[in-house]
Amino acid sequence: MKLRRKTLLIIGVTFLSLFLVVYATSQIILLKSFSELEEQNTRQNVERATNAFQDEIETLKTLSIDWAAWDDTYRFVEDSNEDYIQSNLQDKAIVALKLNLMLYVNSSDQVMYGKYYNYKEGYRTDAPAGMQEYLTESTLLNHTEPTSYIAGIIILPEGPMLVASRPIVTSYETGPIRGTLIMGRYLDADEVGQLEEITRLSIRVSQLNGLDAPSDVEEAKLVLSNETPVYVHTINETTIAGYTLMGDIFGRPALVMRVDTPRSIYQQGQSTIRYLLLYLVTAGVVIEVVMMFLLETTVLSRLTRLSFSVKDIGTQGDLTTRVNTAGDDEISSLGNSINDMLSILESAQNDQVETNERYRRLVELSPDGITVVIEGKLAFINTAGAMLLGASNSEQLLGSSMANFVDPDSIARIEEKFRQMEKDESSIQKMEMTLFRLDTNSFEAEIAAAPLTYQGKSAIQVIFRDVTERKKIDRLKEEFFASVTHELKTPITSMLSFAESVRTNKVGPISENQREVMEYIVQDAVRLRQIVDRILTFSKVDVGIKMHMSDVDIEALIDKALSSFALSAKDKQITLLKRIPEKLPLTYGDLDRLTDVLNNLIGNAIKFTGPQGSITVEAVSRGNDILILVSDTGIGISKEDLSKIFSKFYQVDPSKTGVIGGSGLGLYICKKIVEAHNGLIWVNSTLGKGTTFYFTLPKKNGGK
Repeated sequence: MKLRRKTLLIIGVTFLSLFLVVYATSQIILLKSFSELEEQNTRQNVERATNAFQDEIETLKTLSIDWAAWDDTYRFVEDSNEDYIQSNLQDKAIVALKLNLMLYVNSSDQVMYGKYYNYKEGYRTDAPAGMQEYLTESTLLNHTEPTSYIAGIIILPEGPMLVASRPIVTSYETGPIRGTLIMGRYLDADEVGQLEEITRLSIRVSQLNGLDAPSDVEEAKLVLSNETPVYVHTINETTIAGYTLMGDIFGRPALVMRVDTPRSIYQQGQSTIRYLLLYLVTAGVVIEVVMMFLLETTVLSRLTRLSFSVKDIGTQGDLTTRVNTAGDDEISSLGNSINDMLSILESAQNDQVETNERYRRLVELSPDGITVVIEGKLAFINTAGAMLLGASNSEQLLGSSMANFVDPDSIARIEEKFRQMEKDESSIQKMEMTLFRLDTNSFEAEIAAAPLTYQGKSAIQVIFRDVTERKKIDRLKEEFFASVTHELKTPITSMLSFAESVRTNKVGPISENQREVMEYIVQDAVRLRQIVDRILTFSKVDVGIKMHMSDVDIEALIDKALSSFALSAKDKQITLLKRIPEKLPLTYGDLDRLTDVLNNLIGNAIKFTGPQGSITVEAVSRGNDILILVSDTGIGISKEDLSKIFSKFYQVDPSKTGVIGGSGLGLYICKKIVEAHNGLIWVNSTLGKGTTFYFTLPKKNGGK
């Protein structure tokens, strides 16, 4: 993607992101504020409607006070005189009072006179079916003070009714109380409509336990409580409703009132947000056009010229050419940096030519054979390598298969080494094998191989040298050491046998002092024999260990080593432990040599661990290797000695350990054996707390 398009895209994405952020922010903050205002307005409307209902109840209560605290009513409830009825309780009086019910009850809770009337249609009606229940419970008749009253809502089968109950007393509101006056008016659609006209609100009233209540009322019933007196619910995009409970004269929730409010506040908020976003889009487009114009004139055109200059230099391959660096800003600094880089590349190119020439001469003059193998064939070989393989020049061998020069028994091994190098590009493989010349004569070769890239392809670089003469000398040294060791071990064995016979009274009785002396002789003879064995092993290590490779089971190897030290550990009261948490794969190695390594490490641990101590041998899988640990709770090794512990002939000062050391070759031999298996060995120790030796062995076939 070109820089212009990328810049345009970045600016566009930036403004789009800003647009989205503003939109989200306005939705979350601004629109939320409008929603809160809308909800607050709805709650206020619910409160207005509730107050209007309370005003209606208060009006009814005031009316009942006027009629109940009146001497005429006081006498009427006592004597039921007809004059009172004719003067005050005619139908037109009930219509004027807008009452559906008017009851006079004496102090014995008996209805002295009752009037049931539909004041809207102008006819008398039967007594409401559920009215007697309220009279029987004496709720409306329970007055103990001349000024007491009961006003509120009752639920009748015919519908909810506003009622007011007042004790009948004298005009001076004095007793004794002679009865109760009850007035009632149905809370029907017309009554609610009048409240709507008064409040300019849309009001609906539903019975709390009504069977035909709308779904939104049912939802409100679940939410409304003393803690939540008002519930606000959005009906649609144009209407929001507020709900509240209205209690009856018992204080129990009886009705649900819904007040609908137009969503003018919310719609105004949405309109405000739309105008804001339109402004942002317009401003963004204008700013983007201006920014692109400024970028084009001050940055992009100059970068384009700089890009063309660099491309021309790359096409021509002339590193002596330089780009134009006019100006005094970052782009001119970039041009100067490019020119500096061209100077460095020019110098590096010259150095590379010289280095390649030096490397070519080094390869050609090297006495070792150097070759590059690609897919099993020789892609390059120096003159020395060609001569070692019996050719007169390098060209004679190019394209030849590597297998033509390798001992057939070693082909599988070298292919395995090559595969390992392909998996691990940092690995270097060393090996020894027999190579064949063109005339079929053979020679012993030491080989080092490493992966590299040659002419753009994955390849293996192989360096080999003729070690036939060195091998002959090594074999002579090995034979010499074997002969010398044999000559030393024979008298030592005889001396040890004779001393043991004397010590055990096989040649006659001896005194305790003599037996003690003979025990020292036996111990020193055993130690001398061990030193001779170590020297023999050391000579083999220095000459080159000849491995007898086979599959090795690590757990079986550990079991064998631990069993061989069981008695000596028991004599010192040392606990031997084994920890192998999982089934381990096989390794490929020399069983006898690996046994020597474990025996040496466990033997040292027993030597330097006191009574009641413990020695733990552990093996775990780690990547392509098996990690083996030998830990003890012995005296530990100082930091000064740790760095030299694997050195040839090095021994820790006996004055530090209190233990007479050996030949100083054991750990050196362990290191050589582990490294001969392509493993690593190291140690961690804290003086006075114990020592842990670690060594790794490769899994057979990488653990597959």
